[in-house]
Amino acid sequence: MYVKKRMSLLLFAALAMVLFTACGRWDFSREAEKAANEAQGETLRVEFTVEQKFTNALRAALEENIQPADVEKAMRADESIEPFLTSGYRLDVYPLRADISAKDAAKQLAAEFVNRLAGCEDKGYISMVKADNGYFYEAVLTYKHGSSGSSSGGDDATTTTYTVTVEARDGGTATPESGPITAGGTFEFTVTPEKGFKVSSVTPSSGSVQEIDKEKGTWELSNVTENTTITVKFAQQTYAVTIKVDPEDRATVRYGYDIFADSQTFESIAHGSSITFSVQASEGYEIVSVSSEEKGELTPTVIGSFDPQYTLSDIASDDTITVSVQTKE
Repeated sequence: MYVKKRMSLLLFAALAMVLFTACGRWDFSREAEKAANEAQGETLRVEFTVEQKFTNALRAALEENIQPADVEKAMRADESIEPFLTSGYRLDVYPLRADISAKDAAKQLAAEFVNRLAGCEDKGYISMVKADNGYFYEAVLTYKHGSSGSSSGGDDATTTTYTVTVEARDGGTATPESGPITAGGTFEFTVTPEKGFKVSSVTPSSGSVQEIDKEKGTWELSNVTENTTITVKFAQQTYAVTIKVDPEDRATVRYGYDIFADSQTFESIAHGSSITFSVQASEGYEIVSVSSEEKGELTPTVIGSFDPQYTLSDIASDDTITVSVQTKE
């Protein structure tokens, strides 16, 4: 009996998961309700509550829209919430694209509108869902004191939003590639160079960007005030390779047109490339080893008049090659 009951519970949970996944929009309205009420502190101007019809209207609006203004317009046209759109209402939709929990997203979104609640009635409605595009969308419905007549979009104009697009040139990627941002909001994106490349420039058509997490490659464009295109360019990664004779003047190294018997550093060696050089011990001396700090001892090949010859292949970091010399017995 216990096993059957447990199985039925598991099947119910699995069915619920499927239904949530099928609709593609997760409901986090309770988190939004709590965050909005707590953000107001001890002076609770508007007590927000969750109404399922209001949440359903937001989810339905997201089926064909991603821009907040379009989502808001679709919600206002939804007959199921028409009774809520009474005198002096204001309906706002706030988007947020961030790799954070729903609880943190709700807190961040609440901070955007709690300062605008002065003069509102003491009750409002709120809902928040996460859409297929990875954005959290929060719909906030409030009412102004002393308003008369009906409103087609609240007492203010619809929330102004802008589109931010990221164009990554050859050598890497940027995610997300675009997104709707409320006026004055912040757009966060991650830049990932391909192997052998590095970021050379991140340039917005307006405003300024800054790297906020170098390890993760996270950047942000703050205070968005217009549609903006961010161009990301990459450059091939290069390295410095040093070749040194130990002790000095006991052997001669030839690399390209350079001939030396001490230590030389060669800059701008492209990622994945190779360098080939030859070594000749001075009279009375012999080569003990030629080794790379990154790849260990190098094996010689006898080619040309300067013998032997060595090759350091597939360079992927700064490196130092040491030519060790000793007195010939």
